[in-house]
Amino acid sequence: MEDDNQHMINKELLIASGKIKGLTNKGHMEKDYYQDLILSKITKQTNNLVFKGGTALYKLYSLPRFSEDLEFSIIKEFDAEQIIRKIINDIEGMEIRNVKKTNNSIIIKIGIKGVLTNYNTIRIDINTNNKIIEPYDIKTYNSQYADINPFIIKVLKPTEIIAEKIHALLNRENARDLYDLNYLLKFSKPNKQIIKEKLSLFKQKAEYKEIIKRIDNLKTLWNKELRPFVLTELPEFTPIREFVKQKLQECL
Repeated sequence: MEDDNQHMINKELLIASGKIKGLTNKGHMEKDYYQDLILSKITKQTNNLVFKGGTALYKLYSLPRFSEDLEFSIIKEFDAEQIIRKIINDIEGMEIRNVKKTNNSIIIKIGIKGVLTNYNTIRIDINTNNKIIEPYDIKTYNSQYADINPFIIKVLKPTEIIAEKIHALLNRENARDLYDLNYLLKFSKPNKQIIKEKLSLFKQKAEYKEIIKRIDNLKTLWNKELRPFVLTELPEFTPIREFVKQKLQECL
């Protein structure tokens, strides 16, 4: 049985590591460590999950925005809930608070007896029928926490995360989707075919005007939603909107 990593970390180390990363919120400092711990254990237990979403961008592509949830797609069907239960049961101070299953996903909420806070949570979101279109990337992740060894992790390609962020823009109102999309479009070119295929999984189309309408609706949320999470100065909404609009116009 593996040694329990939890005893290796203390308040001082968490705060020092958090400050290096630009984190100021103690709950985020703590979450950042537990995210790494859970990810390292997931990669030891299964090869069937592909990491994606905002936290994948934050940890593997240097997105300057702290992200709270661990989000995955499945390569082939397996009992993901059982694997997560095994992992969480092996970590002292963690418990599964809630499991919600839908046709498209398994959402697992984990409660944590904190080191910096009395109580913290992490949400694991596993998309069960969001088919992976492109071959995923395989990356080595070097955690900044001394008790977590480097590990290999499968991660969705940026071009496919772009398609998923466009899908998100069409289906919910979160300013972070626009923030992340803007970041991705600075170094990755959108692929029209991948966007089309991804949206067709949900019986949707990439209609440029509709996407822009959805983006415009985020203006009022921009500062309030993003300021607690963005690790650099928060850019103004309008230049971001214009840049994303231009990039999407070129490919759609």
